[in-house]
Amino acid sequence: MVKSYLRFALDSSFGVISSANIIFDPEEKQIIAGTLENITVWNYRTKIIISTLKELNKKSEITYLEISHDRANLAVGHADGTIRIWRVKEGVCRTTFTGHKNAISTLRFSKDGLLLVSGSKDTDIVLWDIVSESGIVKLRGHRDMITDVKILENRADKKILSCSKDGLLKVWDIETQHCQQTIVGHRHPVWSLDVDPSETRVITGADRKLRIWKILDENEITSIKQEDEESTANSKSQDNKDAEDSKNKDEEKEKEKDDIGVDDVLRLHGTIEREFGDRVSQLRYSANGSLLAVQSPANVLEIYKIFDDEERERKLQKRKSKQKKSKKSNESSESKSDSILPLITDEIEFQEAIRLSNKVQSFSFSPNVENDHQIAISLSDNSVHIYKMVMTKKSEEQARSVDSISLPGHRTDIRSVTISSNDAMLLTTSSSEVKIWNTKTRNCVRTFEGLDYALCGVFLPGNFHIVVGTKAGTLEIFDLGSATKLETIQAHSGAVWSIALNPNQRGLVSASADQSLHFWDFELAQSDKKESKGASKHVTLVLSRTLKQESEILSVKFSPNGKLIAFSLMDNTVKVHYVDTLKFFLSLYGHTLPVLSLDISTDNTTIVTASSDKNVKIWGLDFGDCRKSIFAHSDSIMNVLFAHNTHYFFTSSKDKTIKQWDGDTFENIQTLSGHSGEVWALAISSHGDFVVSGSHDKSIRIWSETEEPLFLEEERENQMDNMFEASLEEDDNRER
Repeated sequence: MVKSYLRFALDSSFGVISSANIIFDPEEKQIIAGTLENITVWNYRTKIIISTLKELNKKSEITYLEISHDRANLAVGHADGTIRIWRVKEGVCRTTFTGHKNAISTLRFSKDGLLLVSGSKDTDIVLWDIVSESGIVKLRGHRDMITDVKILENRADKKILSCSKDGLLKVWDIETQHCQQTIVGHRHPVWSLDVDPSETRVITGADRKLRIWKILDENEITSIKQEDEESTANSKSQDNKDAEDSKNKDEEKEKEKDDIGVDDVLRLHGTIEREFGDRVSQLRYSANGSLLAVQSPANVLEIYKIFDDEERERKLQKRKSKQKKSKKSNESSESKSDSILPLITDEIEFQEAIRLSNKVQSFSFSPNVENDHQIAISLSDNSVHIYKMVMTKKSEEQARSVDSISLPGHRTDIRSVTISSNDAMLLTTSSSEVKIWNTKTRNCVRTFEGLDYALCGVFLPGNFHIVVGTKAGTLEIFDLGSATKLETIQAHSGAVWSIALNPNQRGLVSASADQSLHFWDFELAQSDKKESKGASKHVTLVLSRTLKQESEILSVKFSPNGKLIAFSLMDNTVKVHYVDTLKFFLSLYGHTLPVLSLDISTDNTTIVTASSDKNVKIWGLDFGDCRKSIFAHSDSIMNVLFAHNTHYFFTSSKDKTIKQWDGDTFENIQTLSGHSGEVWALAISSHGDFVVSGSHDKSIRIWSETEEPLFLEEERENQMDNMFEASLEEDDNRER
């Protein structure tokens, strides 16, 4: 009879606030964010999730979001090149576009929401019809990733603007479906562009300069051509000396402006030297065009003021009058004062820089035209901040932080995951935070900050307290009920890599980089806080025994019967000692790199070890015999855990996958993929019905056991089919 298993499937993913760009809607108090493969709608006032838009069996990460001007349709670009159109209020996927073969890098709706233009890493630009749900035209001409696109609509013939990493700015004619103008003035990749609401200016960002381009209409092109013809005719009628001088002047003018062709749409209007030296990542006008925000890879968002026609004229007249006063005595200067030309600084001026705690990932202006002086900024540390432009006493606008979303996620990688004994709570640690989650609601119920890089943690018996080990060698004790730190114990002189709870529920052991195991007993100590009237005692740890080793200890586990303790060393070996006497019992060697994790089966007969050498070894605990060595992952294996009362075990790796294995037949049962980063942490419930993983992508995923049977032969066939399809895609991309 063929052996069958029960399939594990992704139940939920949480802990990520924003992984792609964000969309800001202050009227609804909402922020729409891409959270890995899902779309999350946040209420930034209450910091809770309003809704989650997701499609079953969709594992491709979201790379770009764009919402129509009427806020009805949401375009979502994915890493696999697909684009999905969602009805935001109904939460329904309307259609799927599949015209690209690589990740979507940018999306833009037309003002009426009927057209959508997309750019991708495959260097293609596609114009889509939202009503007929089909593609209109595919434009090819760029040689590298498309970084930004925009539709020009205030013309008789609509155009598409595009920029790319190849350093080119292109203007495409939609009707003729060809490139109408190519601008090669940028010497670096052009990362972003935008058009002001009146469609008279285009601004591009590449290096530390902002280039402003004037959008020409047919009348302007005709007048420029006439001026050029007149200047040419006049130059011919002059004598040789005058002609030579005129030629030199014409050459100087041509250096300052581009030659205008018959079909040209853009002309360089001027450049602005930015205040900061980093390249531009993204730039966007506000809804009414009065502000321009410029994002760079640094932790700064630059805000520029855009002046209207009245303000420009006022600045010009002020400059003229100032020059008249300063040169009143000079008659020649007076005669030239009226020839002062407008400067680019009359149109745009640096206003301020919003300095943030981390690198800017994306930003979004308020869509409200009347009051658009609000901006949402997402940071690379998995947080979103809301800023409002406030008028100061000097009648200048200054950005002030008014709100943020940061509690429902970690700022850095999740280093460890632990489940409480009743499976109701989840403990996660990162560099500066420890968070407690409800496993049913997936909500963060407690956050402890100010730690010196938390590496591991454990729930104490009763699940009312936790102990956290840090890189500084301390053990931190926290009370979950009062959300306070009870005590900090300087347990080791090196990092505490692992903590294991004694099966007798009376103590725990800590393993450290200082080459020692410390055994601790639980005791009640008198509280030093005078405010605590009802509870004058708190839980503490008392050192009872120490076991010294000759190498750094990386992981430690008790056997379920409490008789043995196993720990891995930096010298690639695993040692097993008796718990009562601490005498040596077994030494397991065979790994070529350090063992990062180990576990012992519930029946105390088998021990499994996982190493940086990408191998998993299964050992008998009676004599230390190696039963099987399995090349399990394509990168270092970070964790290994047995399921309760079985010989099934799970492994997690830096190759972004989790695998389930049968420890008796040594077969790979299934592979759980979904994380977009290294899987640093893994935990399994007390009954083995769900698994929790934590990753470099800052997400926490719960994988639950389903009723669907799994047969190994069918699983292998599916894996082969997936590998074959992936190889076909790679070959197709190479041909392109």
